[in-house]
Amino acid sequence: MTTGNCPEPIETSLSDRAILLHILTHVEKLDAELEEFRPLLTMLRGNGMLPVSVRGIRKTRRGT
Repeated sequence: MTTGNCPEPIETSLSDRAILLHILTHVEKLDAELEEFRPLLTMLRGNGMLPVSVRGIRKTRRGT
């Protein structure tokens, strides 16, 4: 039986170290994918456009 939002334990033959290395591999791939967006974010921050408020997004969508 579990409590809260905890899933059932997963039975695996992998060691804790092997699981952490597997997670690290996925994090490194994600970081590499995000790397292509970093120049865009830097450019937007440089123009003072970030952070964008929800109100500002709604105004932009309505054209007001």
